[in-house]
Amino acid sequence: HGPRPQQRAPMAAWRGAAAGGGMGAAERSYPSQSRRDRPRLPRLQPHVNKQAQRIIASHMNADGAAVPAGGLPVSALAQLDGTAPKTARTHDISHLCDRAHALAPQVPPTLVDEKYHVYEASFLPKDSTSVYDDRDGMWHTKVFPSSAPSSRPDAIMLDHWISSVLQEYQAQLDASRPSKGELARNVEGLVPILSVALHEVVRQVMHQCAERGQALDRLWKTYVELFRRVLRQMQTSQAEQKTRTAAAQQKLAAAKEELSEVRRNHPINMHGVIASLEESFARKQEEFDEELARNEEDSARLKADMKSQVRELEVWYPLFSQYRDSHIKNHIPTQERAMLAKKKQLLRSQTSGVRSDAGGGSPWTSIRPSDSSAALATADDEDMPPEVAVAEDFKRLLAVMAPDRRKAIGQELSFIAETTGMSPPRQTQAVRSAMTTSGRQSQKPQQAAAKALSTAQEEEQIVALREEVKQQEERIRGLREAIYQIEAQQVAAEQAKVDASARAGAARLAGAGAVDEADVAMVAGTDYDIASRMMAEPGKRRRNKRDRANFSSTAT
Repeated sequence: HGPRPQQRAPMAAWRGAAAGGGMGAAERSYPSQSRRDRPRLPRLQPHVNKQAQRIIASHMNADGAAVPAGGLPVSALAQLDGTAPKTARTHDISHLCDRAHALAPQVPPTLVDEKYHVYEASFLPKDSTSVYDDRDGMWHTKVFPSSAPSSRPDAIMLDHWISSVLQEYQAQLDASRPSKGELARNVEGLVPILSVALHEVVRQVMHQCAERGQALDRLWKTYVELFRRVLRQMQTSQAEQKTRTAAAQQKLAAAKEELSEVRRNHPINMHGVIASLEESFARKQEEFDEELARNEEDSARLKADMKSQVRELEVWYPLFSQYRDSHIKNHIPTQERAMLAKKKQLLRSQTSGVRSDAGGGSPWTSIRPSDSSAALATADDEDMPPEVAVAEDFKRLLAVMAPDRRKAIGQELSFIAETTGMSPPRQTQAVRSAMTTSGRQSQKPQQAAAKALSTAQEEEQIVALREEVKQQEERIRGLREAIYQIEAQQVAAEQAKVDASARAGAARLAGAGAVDEADVAMVAGTDYDIASRMMAEPGKRRRNKRDRANFSSTAT
């Protein structure tokens, strides 16, 4: 800061005296004072704030657009206030910055295209930026974009330029007619226009306050960078979505082609299915008819056997129906062949003893008593006369009755038996022996004659039955042919309906290219109804055949 003004004259005089005459001059100036009594002036040291000097030097040489790494710049006056001690006296040094190059704001150059610059013509130059044009003899001064945009007309002309540029861009978009997929490209083309417009706004703000303009510029650049990242991500997602959409379109086209192929082949497939079902149903029907015929034959044979058994039972036991369900049935033994064989063996031994006395032989003596009861029973069944068998059965039935009832039955049958002097047991044995002997001698011719007679009668009955069966079969065959004709007519009518529905469906397919769900349901329902009717036909035919068989058996 230097010495004070009131101290400069004494110091200059003292320095001049010291320089001119040395100590002698000083003594001449003060002759009455000695050297020790001479007054001493304080030695003045210049008060220099080196930190303040460094701040001022850096401020003078610094670029206005530079921004420290720590954030917003701090003003030079604020930095100088921080360097002075709190107890020191301060002085105004703002006059050190009163220079033209220090006061001029650092405004960045414009980015507006040259064709949008606006010039103002005048007879005299307005400032150093005015340019003389020989063509019109006028001075032209650029008013937009201005090198010092700090006035209201600068903002008005900037707004007019933004409106005109956006209108031109919209006209280009309308002329090119972009699709919805080109939205990202259109936005990407709009970003440079907005960046130039905001740059001009930053220039106008920086002319008033450099720090505010720099903050606004940094904010816009950050926003643009963020927007570009989002735009790139959106473009990547759009590309992936287009790829997936293309794959889905291919699958959809393949599915549509397959659907059209199925629609074309549906009538043919339906006819094939119907034909195969008819063939399988016909084959099954033939198998069932053959099985039914075999079962009918077996049933007829069994019925004939049963009728013959019933006739034989009626011949042998006419009143069997009256005592068939009697309580006596529960007391009749079912396992008595061994006992019967023993009794027959005893009877043979007695008979052989009687014949040996007479000198005659018997074939029964060839059977040893040691043979099994089953063998004896078999031999007896073959050699026993019918009369003896009837008597044995009658005796077995009487054995289960009460004694009083047996006695009553014996009294009823007493007139049939012959009266002799023999006792009843020996009389029975003698009669049995005589019947056995005479039966073996005279039974063969009688059996042959009876067998021939019965055979002739049976052959006559068989011939008559065959003629009757043949007539019934012819009648049944005629009825079957009539039934088959009626069924064939019904099947032909159903097939005609199916063909008509199939032709109508094919016509709709050829005309419209698509099938209504109701039509498909109708065709499917018709097919299922026909199939169910065809499956029900064999059962119906079996019932008809069963009715015919019952009718024929009843007629027989």
